[in-house]
Amino acid sequence: MAEKEGCCLEARYCSSCGQRASMTARFCESCGRSLEQQANQQQAHRQQTYQQQANQQVNHQQAYQQRVYQYQAPAWPNQQSNPYDVPEEEWLRLFSHSVKYVEKWHKNSKWNWPSFLFFPLWSGYRKMYAECALYIGAIVMLVFFELLLDHSLRGVSIGIAISNGILGNKIYYRKAKKEIDHILLLHGDPEIRRTLIQQKGGTSGWGIVYGIVMILIGAFLQVFLAAILS
Repeated sequence: MAEKEGCCLEARYCSSCGQRASMTARFCESCGRSLEQQANQQQAHRQQTYQQQANQQVNHQQAYQQRVYQYQAPAWPNQQSNPYDVPEEEWLRLFSHSVKYVEKWHKNSKWNWPSFLFFPLWSGYRKMYAECALYIGAIVMLVFFELLLDHSLRGVSIGIAISNGILGNKIYYRKAKKEIDHILLLHGDPEIRRTLIQQKGGTSGWGIVYGIVMILIGAFLQVFLAAILS
């Protein structure tokens, strides 16, 4: 009976001598090597192999991005000469629908008047809806602290506006790069890339409406907070 039960147990093989061993055995009956140690070594080898494969995949993706974003001076009149190796500036021009912003990014321009004066409207117009909402949220929080502390924080408001003017071009560039990178990783066909980048970027009249709505929501929240905390 015991022999019959032993035959039904699963078996494994010693990696040292190749002899069959029971799954419950801790040492090989033939050579005496530790079966648990062998199992740990095999598991470590599998993990190392998996990590090497993951590193190779990351290296391939980085090499692909470097090849796609290889720096090249703007040459828009000849943009159709090599549609399978479009420089970064051309993707940015397609996204922004404007040579003006590409030139600002290329020159590392430090100031953006629309971002300084009308950030909610400008960010909505440029389809930066999350950035617009975050700005309104920051202003509402600023008003909340003014009411809570009973002290004017106008200097902070001015500082935020100046920061918008200084960082406006950089914020828009990061938005463009993020959207372009996402499209390039998902699609390999140049025409699909061009179409999607043009659709994702550009401007939106409804974005201005969105900015106005966010301003009204912010104003309502400020009045609401003033009524509660007064």
